[in-house]
Amino acid sequence: MARIKLSNIIRRLWATVAQRSDELLVQLIPSMRELPDVIDNRLYVVGTRGKYKWAILSCPCGCGERIDVCLMPSARPRWDLTLRNGRASLSPSIWVPGERCGSHFWIRQSQIVWCPRLP
Repeated sequence: MARIKLSNIIRRLWATVAQRSDELLVQLIPSMRELPDVIDNRLYVVGTRGKYKWAILSCPCGCGERIDVCLMPSARPRWDLTLRNGRASLSPSIWVPGERCGSHFWIRQSQIVWCPRLP
């Protein structure tokens, strides 16, 4: 029986995850009133510098579902936003329930990184 190194499994898994990615353009807006009707391929960050409340995007699978991600520290659930050099990262991952489209992904440096679907 061949021994499989854990590092090889992780490397293969990461290669599968990394091969599917799409880039989001980040746009800061002061309030939800500034949010356009059509979101397209953007991540809208709502709030003022250092006090962001929401991250809004259209589901990257193409289903058209609007995803509102709460960034307010007092809310549960909430996500953490990191902005560096005009690129955004969100943590933890974003999961859309299966009765909608079932997408599951991370946003890392404005890239959509898909969670691999288990068979």
